[in-house]
Amino acid sequence: MSLDDHGQPKNQLFNLNQNRRKALQDLLGICQGIIADQEINSDEALYLDTWLRNNGRYLGGDPDYHDLLELTTDILEDGITTAEELDDLKELVDTVLEYRSDSGFANYKEAVQRLLGIFHGISSDRELNEAEILLLQEWLQVCSQWENNIVVQKAYSLVCEILEDGLIESEERERLLKTLEGIAGQDMSSGITDGLSMSAFHDDVVIDFEGKAFCFSGKFQTGTRSQCHDITKELGATIHKTVTQKTDFLVVGDLSSRDWAHTSFGRKIEKALLNREAGLLIAVVAEKHWRKYV
Repeated sequence: MSLDDHGQPKNQLFNLNQNRRKALQDLLGICQGIIADQEINSDEALYLDTWLRNNGRYLGGDPDYHDLLELTTDILEDGITTAEELDDLKELVDTVLEYRSDSGFANYKEAVQRLLGIFHGISSDRELNEAEILLLQEWLQVCSQWENNIVVQKAYSLVCEILEDGLIESEERERLLKTLEGIAGQDMSSGITDGLSMSAFHDDVVIDFEGKAFCFSGKFQTGTRSQCHDITKELGATIHKTVTQKTDFLVVGDLSSRDWAHTSFGRKIEKALLNREAGLLIAVVAEKHWRKYV
């Protein structure tokens, strides 16, 4: 298979159907998240509109996608968002979810992608209320029973910890919000709705190169993946194509890869987190952290 400079297949049709299904599950999760409290605010409407515009390449042929985009465009075009317009949007979102209620999951990956969509939706206005956190807990509990996914398990543990005493403190909300954004690959403070790699569980460690083994995943702003490999090898390290028990560092590009299993993380990241959880000395570091040492 021919790969581009960032390690992705050059053929844009590769995994196209899988990426369409990922986008659909993401959209349905976003819809569930933004109406978890039975209302939609202007920030959530703006988020939905931005996400729809960024994902037309995968959902352009979907009638629900077009209906939602047409309505968010109408709502936002004059710069004034009324309560009646938001009610109309909530009604359409409710209808989409009801109509697509039988859109089951072809596999576990799609279920996790729906969960990531919920992360997007409930954090889109940068606030978390009790109804949204309870929806999050419900979905995390369901997903945690299906398969031992390390990302799901970590998020579920955090939510259970926060809800354990029956009180949700402001600092706990902020911690959870930051974690959800980091897992989902978004940075709402910068207006980035998606497209970033997962940053929630990175290690802040000193990076040494001589005699160490590095693996790279994602899309890099520093340069092509090959260029990042060359920089690392020049400093005395070796490169692993996949994460193994002998890998010392996994460097995650700032940008997500189009064909990852999920929109913000893939198998290499999952494997590295599992190895780390098992006690192996592997560090998962962000591209910008790696760049400090090269």
